[in-house]
Amino acid sequence: MRILDKLDNLFKLLSEQTSRTVDRKNFLKITGATIFTSLMGFTLNPATALGASSSWCQVTGSTMQSCSPPNGKYCSGCQSSSKCPSGYKVSYAWGYASTGCWCYKGLYNTRYCCDCTLNNQYTRYSSDCGCSHYVTTKW
Repeated sequence: MRILDKLDNLFKLLSEQTSRTVDRKNFLKITGATIFTSLMGFTLNPATALGASSSWCQVTGSTMQSCSPPNGKYCSGCQSSSKCPSGYKVSYAWGYASTGCWCYKGLYNTRYCCDCTLNNQYTRYSSDCGCSHYVTTKW
């Protein structure tokens, strides 16, 4: 019991010290600003929270256009949380050598377009395909 009493006294002392040094008004101001900034960041770019990332975009256009996947084919099994379906790798052979993807940001959503391959990432193949994802940017 004695150890529990000492721990209890220690926690009381620490909490009293903390409450004396922390100003409630500043604490609420900082907490509110942090919450507001986080929500604004999510509202302006929810892609990161939903899986897609703005770092995927090697090129970003300002008007919505259609994706032009390799060989005119879309892959099956595309998911918004990854650039390519399971078993595929990003292809750098179709004009987007640093990320394999390009994006179009519209007023209400962003379209992510990525090139995918089952083979060597730096060579074009007739089996290459692409994935496309829309992520809402405003509600």
